[in-house]
Formats: sequence, C-alpha cells, structure tokens
Amino acid sequence: MLNLYLVTFEGDNTQFLVNAETEEQAIVYANEANIHCGVIDDEDGCPYDLNNPKPEWYTVEHVDWNLLQEILERDDYGFTTGRAVVYND
Repeated sequence: MLNLYLVTFEGDNTQFLVNAETEEQAIVYANEANIHCGVIDDEDGCPYDLNNPKPEWYTVEHVDWNLLQEILERDDYGFTTGRAVVYND
C-alpha cells in the first residue's frame, strides 16, 4: 500500500514526493534525492551539509487524493530517483 508524503526542503523549497512508512523515513528518502540536486547555501552563505541532515530542514505533509491530484498537475517536475520524485519551481 502506498503511504505518500510530500517533503519540502526549507533551504530552497524543493519538494519530494516519496512513498515511506514514516515521516522520518520520508525525510531520509527526500534527503537522498536532495543530494542529487546539488549544494544549497543558507542565508549566511554556509552550505547545508546534506550528508548530515537535520529534520528541521524539512517539512513533511501526508499526501491525500486531493493533494496527489495537485501534484500530478504540476509543471515543475525535475527528475526521479529510486525513492523520490523531485519538484522545484
């Protein structure tokens, strides 16, 4: 059964659609995909160390049918990894 989450990286608002058992696992999958997006700097100019992610860098939202429909209609698809679909507008 699918258990979809939309995970938002607060560093640049990149979003990741993932199928995970828990919110914590969703963050792990999103972070794995986020590494493929490249280095992001915070407002102080210090890069986020995605090899040592912090949960507070991510917001997690459970995806229901209505949200899934909205996601599927988006036009800012970036790429897909083995565990995430990446959106970045």
